[in-house]
Amino acid sequence: MLGVDDADELDLKIWDKEVDDYMAQRKWLKQNMKTTYIIIWEQCSDAMRARAEATTDFKATSKKQDTIALPKVIKQIMFCCDTVKFSPHALRNAHRRFNKIEQGQMETPNKYLESFKNCIDVILYSGGEIRLDPNMIKLAEKDIGVEYEKGTYKQESKIHATAKELYLATCFFLGSDKHRYGRLIESTENNFIQNVNQYPKRISSTHSLLLNYKQDPRNLIKMVGGFSNGIAFTTAIAG
Repeated sequence: MLGVDDADELDLKIWDKEVDDYMAQRKWLKQNMKTTYIIIWEQCSDAMRARAEATTDFKATSKKQDTIALPKVIKQIMFCCDTVKFSPHALRNAHRRFNKIEQGQMETPNKYLESFKNCIDVILYSGGEIRLDPNMIKLAEKDIGVEYEKGTYKQESKIHATAKELYLATCFFLGSDKHRYGRLIESTENNFIQNVNQYPKRISSTHSLLLNYKQDPRNLIKMVGGFSNGIAFTTAIAG
């Protein structure tokens, strides 16, 4: 039977072995992260490398061989028309791109969702956030059943997250292809006027709605003109 001293010595040996294993895994991880950085960088075109090197924080990213930061830089370049060193300029461009995003006529809901989320990511990578108007907070308060200013920190965070999700879900819904989903959007608007709120509250539920929405091809909306002034003439396609 082991004595107290023997038990302490055994625990110490186990601890030493665990520390050795941890250090070996840490070294292995760091080496793999560096290898991954090199692989990603080598896959970039000369033009992409030049634009990445011109970004504000690239020197620090390159020095650390930061595998997490590098894809963010690449994504920001890909989904912003340009990369500028003055951060307010870059942030303004990111918000402008988000506000203009719409689903193309040949774009699937999955591809549209990917593009939509990329626009959000670029805003975050540019140091911004999706800002919420007070009315969005009030809508979330009703949904949660707690006033923002009277809630706990956890409740405030939940209200803010709910408001943000509702806003993004509405943006995603209204940006869907009018040719395929124009009647769905119109029906949702008309139902709301009659106190029936069928607007999706989450991006995931909006995405599911677009994927599963069924409509007779003979009733698809044919667009005549554009939406630049918020006005469009539509006609039903006859069968």
